[in-house]
Amino acid sequence: MSESQFYTFITGGVSLMIAAGLLVAWHLWRMREEHQAGIVSALDGVSHELRINLQRFVSELGQVHAIEQAGPDLLLPVRHPQLDGVNASMIRANRNALAVIGNTYQELEARKMALRAALAQGRDPVDSLDDAMDATINGIATLYMWEVHNGARPSEVGRVRSWDVRDWMKGHNFTQQSLPGIHKSLRSDQVRSLGRVLPAVVPSLASTGACSVARCPASVACPQQSCPAWHPQSLLS
Repeated sequence: MSESQFYTFITGGVSLMIAAGLLVAWHLWRMREEHQAGIVSALDGVSHELRINLQRFVSELGQVHAIEQAGPDLLLPVRHPQLDGVNASMIRANRNALAVIGNTYQELEARKMALRAALAQGRDPVDSLDDAMDATINGIATLYMWEVHNGARPSEVGRVRSWDVRDWMKGHNFTQQSLPGIHKSLRSDQVRSLGRVLPAVVPSLASTGACSVARCPASVACPQQSCPAWHPQSLLS
């Protein structure tokens, strides 16, 4: 083998090794991207699943409220296979937020069982219906935290405009129209349960001109839900 052939062989071998290394690196990068895309899709599925369950529960409560002799068969069991799959997997996710969603499902199922029992026994379902609405609003707050703030704790979010929450709820069809006959029976403390989960959600009353309290010390935004000018029903208006 001549010297020129030797150098040609070395150059070819090195080039082949570089090409092989680049191919392996590209495959590893592609696998990583596909894995990340799978994680995002799985977590989006958790969000979609919770939203569908909440919307179905709202629809069921509307039927219970509208039908005088409603039966327990109107309330379907709560299922969340997507959440179960994510919990069983080893993907990186906000496990605290997933636990909150799991607790939300437990509360929804417990309220459904109580309402189902009241309907089956022929009792007045008003109290059970109120409790179910409380659980539903808490679930909506959980969904908001998951979708908008990636499941962060309320203390980590800071101040959030109530108008933003209202627009988000409208975008998910959680409006007066989606609560036929029930919205009027929502007590203020029920809607305030959203504020208990999201204590930072306060309306910017002064900035929107909605504040009717003269000489209110909050010149920019009302900091207290106890303010007489604060109307929590506006979150659903």
